[in-house]
Amino acid sequence: TMSIAVRRTIEVNERTIEVNIFDFDEDIYGKRLRVYVNKYLREEIKFNDLEELKAQLAMDKKDSLEFINRK
Repeated sequence: TMSIAVRRTIEVNERTIEVNIFDFDEDIYGKRLRVYVNKYLREEIKFNDLEELKAQLAMDKKDSLEFINRK
């Protein structure tokens, strides 16, 4: 999944881009990546706490993997 958003839940008011790569365990910091956007999952949300954010991220992962595996 990829998020392009202001991280309001943890009160970081800068726009960031964050890409989560599932089932991947290599050191790629400082490397160039090509990221393709295949599906828009949801609007940006401010959560009440980190537990709500973690629960939503788990649902985002599930939705993303279901989309990928349909192909």
